[in-house]
Amino acid sequence: MSWSSRDAFNALEDDLFALSRYIAFQEDNFCVYSLELANLLLRIGSEVEVFTKACMHGSCEDECNKKTNIHDYVSFWTSDNRFKPNIRIRLTSCDLLFSPWQSLESKERPPWWISYNSVKHNRLDAYRDANLGNVLNAAAGFFYLLLFKMEIFDFMRVAGSEPCRGLRLFRTVD
Repeated sequence: MSWSSRDAFNALEDDLFALSRYIAFQEDNFCVYSLELANLLLRIGSEVEVFTKACMHGSCEDECNKKTNIHDYVSFWTSDNRFKPNIRIRLTSCDLLFSPWQSLESKERPPWWISYNSVKHNRLDAYRDANLGNVLNAAAGFFYLLLFKMEIFDFMRVAGSEPCRGLRLFRTVD
């Protein structure tokens, strides 16, 4: 059995559900940071990179052989007119809404991505960036990329709809 990005997201969802037993998923706690949150942020960011590189490779052989960064990933995703940077993602367990790619509208990197890179490259100084708000935004961003690539928006467009099989944590709102 191969390990897919969807499998990785399902494992991430399990870990986030477990985490919610210890940290309430509410805005008051978005600044909470910990080693576990750092590990989750690093995993999510890494999965976004792996997933995007795999998608890029599938569309253009040359893309796989060059060193890529967030600017390449953004160009890849936003080159498709169906990609919606302003999409809102709802956390199903509460009324929290996330717009993890909204900063792309102003040609900025997502704040959660900046935090992911800070934690990845300078963990000691950026430890506070490994917080619940960044983890949930990053997870919502990964969720959107999976949905976008799998082209299953119609199954999840309504906030109250049933979750797509295997994706339980988030729903699209618009």
